Amino acid sequence: MKPLNVLQWTTRFSAIVALQAGVFFMLTPSRPLQAAAGDQFKVCAEDLQEAGLSANEASTACADAIRPKDLSLCVLSMNQEVGIPADDGLYYCYRDRRPLDLASCVVDIDQSVETNELGTVIENCRRSLIPLRYSECVVGLTNTPEQAITPQKAMEDCINADAFPSALTPVE
Repeated sequence: MKPLNVLQWTTRFSAIVALQAGVFFMLTPSRPLQAAAGDQFKVCAEDLQEAGLSANEASTACADAIRPKDLSLCVLSMNQEVGIPADDGLYYCYRDRRPLDLASCVVDIDQSVETNELGTVIENCRRSLIPLRYSECVVGLTNTPEQAITPQKAMEDCINADAFPSALTPVE
């Protein structure tokens, strides 16, 4: 018997994989997938009501959201972990294209940095192109051993993309 070349092995392997995938998808029930599709709206409405919104406000927000579960988790986590009122949280989370990153950024900074400027924190996390990196920057700069950098200065430096360290500018 002659050994199989690579093309023959690939063809046989592909046929086996296709057969197994076909059997798997035929045996997988489709009903749970349909139930899960509507579940995200239910979870969204429940989370928003738990955060403090009325049933009507939650219904409207969830129906209009692109990713309802992400929206509600953003509002709920900012409400419970930072103390942001639900309607303010909804305003910020709804406007952001990555609400989970926004919430993580705000919560991380709030838990790690002593600042009274929560509005600035939320706005900078929202404005940042990479909110998780922004929060890492703020937390890292303010947790230096000498505490030489204030939270306000760290937030300003981390959000300011135009800032270029003067030590790196060429000498004329």
